[in-house]
Amino acid sequence: MAACLKKCLYEIDDGVDVTTFGPNPPSALKELNDEEIIEEHLYKRHKRDKLLPVVTHKDAQGRTAVHYLAALADKEALRFLIEHLPKQAFAQSMAVTDMWYLTPTHLAVAFQRPSTVSLLLEHSTPASRTLMKTPTAETQVTVYTLAAGDDELEYELDKGIDEAIEAEQKASQPVRKKRKKTYQGPDINISKVDDDGAICLSD
Repeated sequence: MAACLKKCLYEIDDGVDVTTFGPNPPSALKELNDEEIIEEHLYKRHKRDKLLPVVTHKDAQGRTAVHYLAALADKEALRFLIEHLPKQAFAQSMAVTDMWYLTPTHLAVAFQRPSTVSLLLEHSTPASRTLMKTPTAETQVTVYTLAAGDDELEYELDKGIDEAIEAEQKASQPVRKKRKKTYQGPDINISKVDDDGAICLSD
């Protein structure tokens, strides 16, 4: 999966450190592991304002880099994308399906990544959740059939979906403005005016 991810990023040929993923990477990168290389690449893309193709480019299998990051459980890289991409852009990537009609969340479940599933569901949309729960064409797969028998994955799916729906419902409710209270003073009644013109008050 790591090799597929690097190849997917390498295909985004826009001049951002593509040599990192070539056959002869710079010596400074030889000591880095796959996750460090990926995160360094994403950081360079962010600095050059070219991070968006990471979630829009699809490889020959119809997958974006987010599919592979989900399968690899690279939560640091996913959080980096969540933090630095427009919210809508990352949310839309959750509904991108590959040639087998699988979303990034499908792959996180298939590779048994419960904490990654939880993270992805925090940023899911109604469209992506519908895709997750709808049997895919031909294979009739859902995230729940992929998670069958794994109590932790099923728990994260139920919890994540419920919390995402609840957050959307709260966000859609109009904000009620609190009425500012003003001091009206005591209730005073004027009972009469005496001979000198003084006002007599009574409670």
